[in-house]
Amino acid sequence: MTAHRISLSLITLLIGLLILVGVYSLPLTKEYRLLAPNDLTVESFLLTPGHTIKQTYLSHSTTQSGIKIFTYIPVITDQELLLQIKDDNDLLLATGHLTGQSFLASNDAVVLDYSFPWFTTKPNQPLTLTLSLSAGSQLPINISAHNTYHGGTLYLDDVQQPGDLALATIHPTILNTDAKIGATVGIAFVLAVTLIFSFVPSYYQWLATAALLIIATPLSLLGFWFSTGDLGIADWDLYFSYHEVIRRTVLNFHVFPFWNPWLCGGTAALGRISALYSDFFTGTHLRHSHWLPASHLFLRGHHRRRSSFARETPASITTRLPTCCPRGHFWWSHHYRNR
Repeated sequence: MTAHRISLSLITLLIGLLILVGVYSLPLTKEYRLLAPNDLTVESFLLTPGHTIKQTYLSHSTTQSGIKIFTYIPVITDQELLLQIKDDNDLLLATGHLTGQSFLASNDAVVLDYSFPWFTTKPNQPLTLTLSLSAGSQLPINISAHNTYHGGTLYLDDVQQPGDLALATIHPTILNTDAKIGATVGIAFVLAVTLIFSFVPSYYQWLATAALLIIATPLSLLGFWFSTGDLGIADWDLYFSYHEVIRRTVLNFHVFPFWNPWLCGGTAALGRISALYSDFFTGTHLRHSHWLPASHLFLRGHHRRRSSFARETPASITTRLPTCCPRGHFWWSHHYRNR
């Protein structure tokens, strides 16, 4: 039995080391280098069959795997856009294929992702991106009105233009430090659990597991707390404001938070049921305990009426439990109270 446990631990260690080698050395993610920003685009070139768009640009000393271009058309239907990249000797390096579409909320643009087999470029190597519509209806391509990218030139039907094609290059790259820390802590955690349930006596296993969780949880969040970027993405600050609405409505005005008067001239606070339930369930922000029984009875009935509620609750409760504290508010709540 002891030999079996040792073998299991060694196999777990070997698999973990192999995963770490891949995490630290393989290009498992992508980075995007914006050459000409789309948010400065004020016009579009209506690309039709028989017309071409060319944009010259200088490469980086790295591998390139795709191109992002921008349009205002809702979805690509019958258009067949041919995307080619050539070097300064007119040698074809890559032909792109449409692999994805996404929506850019900042200016209602549609992002078209074109991928191709990886190729390696030299530092500042002149490259030419050519777009042509081989079939289908016309396609508007976003053009920056000013020469925002000084390393290249835009041509429409071989005629030089003052602007630039709004585009970004895609490059495979290794994971950042934050992701590496998370992977390392995760693998160490799995190995530690294996050792605990293999060699620690059964009556000490749950105590050892609890100690492991206390140690591993803050370590796994190091990449988040010490990130050089923002602590949130997209509308994260708006989502946290829902919790402040509940806190202020209950504690300051002593009414049940049916209504949110601070968002868009007023909207239903019950529409964000996950925030509402997590605050009442954990007691976060709430110091008046007589609110809790009534809110639980109300929300239990509301739970039966909303099918999506069951999916929202576990995640919201899990993320809110670590933040309960005697004072019952967070730095972002203070931020919103003073805005």
